[in-house]
Amino acid sequence: MPPADLATALEHINWDNPRQCAADTRTVLRALANDRALLTSLVTSIGSDPDRLARCETNPLINRLVLAEDTTGADRWQLRLHVFQDGRLELIPHDHKYPFAVHVLTGGYAQVWNRRTAGRQTGPFTSADLAPGLVTVEPPGAAYLFSDSLVHQTAVFPGTTTLFLRGPVRQTRWNSATDMHDTRIDGEDGSPTDQRYRLSGPMSLSEYHAFVADLERLGVLTSGRITS
Repeated sequence: MPPADLATALEHINWDNPRQCAADTRTVLRALANDRALLTSLVTSIGSDPDRLARCETNPLINRLVLAEDTTGADRWQLRLHVFQDGRLELIPHDHKYPFAVHVLTGGYAQVWNRRTAGRQTGPFTSADLAPGLVTVEPPGAAYLFSDSLVHQTAVFPGTTTLFLRGPVRQTRWNSATDMHDTRIDGEDGSPTDQRYRLSGPMSLSEYHAFVADLERLGVLTSGRITS
């Protein structure tokens, strides 16, 4: 798949049509997952692209490599490769500010999809407002679409990497169960969070090289070519 075809496919995704969006994002992410030459090129070109490198991020839970993005269109999207920290859990139920699609490359995780039971389907909630709706195991090759208002929890397996396609922002803030941790503070964007997210920061060039080496070891990339 040429990079131009990938960008065109991403730009034509209709995030307001969940059924079609699920099918289209699954098709695009699967095609990229199967085209390791293109995936390798997108990852290894970050080192020579200061703007993309500046938007890559290290995090105690997930390290994010920005592969491509649209920052000007009506449906702004960002295509990322996520490298999870081994043994990390997201057991506090939470939603997101945007819909997103995922394709698991390596590793995997267990996931609880929760139902809101207090009447409201958006906005703040506590653990008492939720009931487990579905438990899934997402192995390599699994793909799904997640709505911004859905609430989930995850337990990540070792060596997990995913393609992550972020859709347009739909909520002004993300929410998590307010009664489940006592380290809550307000994030810089006004979103509720905990101290772990204060430890997020831009990825340095040396950190980027280390993550590329990890991706090579995991078999995600096809070569050791790094543009710096």
